[in-house]
Amino acid sequence: MRHFLTIVLAYAASRILFALAGFHYELFRDSLHVGKLAIDFGVFVGFWYGFYWLLGLFKPFRTQDGG
Repeated sequence: MRHFLTIVLAYAASRILFALAGFHYELFRDSLHVGKLAIDFGVFVGFWYGFYWLLGLFKPFRTQDGG
């Protein structure tokens, strides 16, 4: 569940950031532009990593004795 939520949050956050910045690139509609693809992918991965880390902070700690 954590992985799915992380992907959804990262996608939504990157789309919101790009809309605010006026950046528009759609891989399957626009021609291939390596620079825009790198920006799009890099921002998504950055948000994904940030949300994955943030959601991991709320995960309960486990000890070796099961408690």
